[in-house]
Amino acid sequence: MHGVQEAMHARLRVSHLLSSAEIRPFSLPPTAIFLVHHLTDPLPGQMAANEAVRVRSQWETAVRQQLTQQLSQAARPEKGWLPSNAAAVLFSDEAEMLACLTLALHRGDARERWWWRRLLKQLHTASAFELWQKRPFHLPAIFHYLTHWQETETTLALFSSTETASMLAALVKTNDIPHFPVTWEQTAASSFELKQEAPILTA
Repeated sequence: MHGVQEAMHARLRVSHLLSSAEIRPFSLPPTAIFLVHHLTDPLPGQMAANEAVRVRSQWETAVRQQLTQQLSQAARPEKGWLPSNAAAVLFSDEAEMLACLTLALHRGDARERWWWRRLLKQLHTASAFELWQKRPFHLPAIFHYLTHWQETETTLALFSSTETASMLAALVKTNDIPHFPVTWEQTAASSFELKQEAPILTA
C-alpha cells in the first residue's frame, strides 16, 4: 500500500511539474493543435531535483527541441484525411481538427487512430451530431473546411432532418444570426449556402 501511495505521489508531482513547464515547440503557431503519440525523456534523471518546484531549464529546452523536430515531420490533413501511421499530427486550428474528426466519425475509423481515440475521450463525444451540437460556435469554420474539401453535401446527408434543424438552431442562437429561417426544407435547398470564402472562426 505504501508503494502505491508513493507511485501516486510521484505521478502527481510529475504532472504538476509538467503543467508549469514551457515545452511548446518553438515554431508552433498560436492557434494550431499539435498531437504527439510518443515522447521520450531527452535527459533521463535530469527533469528536476527532488526539491524543485519546476523543471530544469536544460530539460525544458531539450524537450522543446524534440517536439520541434516532431512538429517538422507531423502529418497534416489532406482533404480531411490523415495517414494511419502518423507519429504526430498537426491541425491549423480547432475547427480543422473538428472537421477532420467529423469525417473520421462518419467513415467509422475514428477509433482506429490514436489521436482520435485520445480526443474523443477528452471531448466525451461518440458521434458527429454530438460533436457539432456541443460546439455550434465552430460550425461556420467547420463548414469552411468541409466545403474546401468538397465534403459538405456528403456530410450533411448523413444527418437526419431533426438533427440538422437542431444544429442549425444552435448555430443561429450561438452566433446571433438575426432573421435566419431555421427549417429543414430551406436548409436542404440551400445546403447552408456556405462557400469557400466563408470566414474561419477560432476561439
